[in-house]
Amino acid sequence: MQVIFRGRGTGRTGKMIRWLALSLLCAVFFLSLASCNGLFDSEDELSAAYLEGRVFQIINDHRLSTGRNALVWNDAMADEERAHSQAMAIGQIPVGHQGFEERIARINEIIPWSVISENVASARSADDALDAWLGSPDHQVIIEGDYDLTGVGVVKDPDGPLYYFSQMFLKSR
Repeated sequence: MQVIFRGRGTGRTGKMIRWLALSLLCAVFFLSLASCNGLFDSEDELSAAYLEGRVFQIINDHRLSTGRNALVWNDAMADEERAHSQAMAIGQIPVGHQGFEERIARINEIIPWSVISENVASARSADDALDAWLGSPDHQVIIEGDYDLTGVGVVKDPDGPLYYFSQMFLKSR
């Protein structure tokens, strides 16, 4: 949107036009923010989406720092991991890999793979989850493995300060 003012507008009419134009620009700005936030049902989902991106970025930064390739985000994998994190967050399943065989079977229908792994955690922040993963030799081996795709799912515990993190790593065929 472009607003053009002609003349100096030093009189009452000019001030009114500037005020209306500024009001219009502010309204457009705030409506655009509302439509962006409309993608999420709640503030928790907005922060979970941020945390998913943060985990993705930190894992890729770590991989690149060790001479490995950056992983490519995959929405189908992220959807599977979000559903898994949701099940852990609501106490439907314990923190762990329950249902992994079913998740990878569904992924295999979409993306043929040769190797697939998963890391899970419950933590108060992405940094805490990543510190735990990178501090564990078993999890670090997965993070640094020969993979090309990933998906991250983060869900906040509805009753507490914890988040549930799941990340799938896949080497496509």
